[in-house]
Amino acid sequence: MIGVGDGVVERILDVEAGSSLATSATYGRVIEIAGAKNDLQVFIALDATLSLVEGFLPPDELALWSTEFKPYLDHLAGVAMTSVNSSSGAHIRGVLTVK
Repeated sequence: MIGVGDGVVERILDVEAGSSLATSATYGRVIEIAGAKNDLQVFIALDATLSLVEGFLPPDELALWSTEFKPYLDHLAGVAMTSVNSSSGAHIRGVLTVK
């Protein structure tokens, strides 16, 4: 997990039942498609990640971002990878969802 900002540790550890990752609609949809029964899962909330990246861009690059990239990437919601291991090997599934 990567967190940025003041009080991030407190926000991660003091999660109320209604604000956990499991209640996220994006996470729920991605894991539903990728496979809820798994041995490993990786999830990236693309909408939140893209907003984070946008916040770090200097003004000149923000203009390029806003016209050349954002209109296409704004439609993305989340991405996940799950893996199920067995004696015969691993089954890996990747999923990209849109809004």
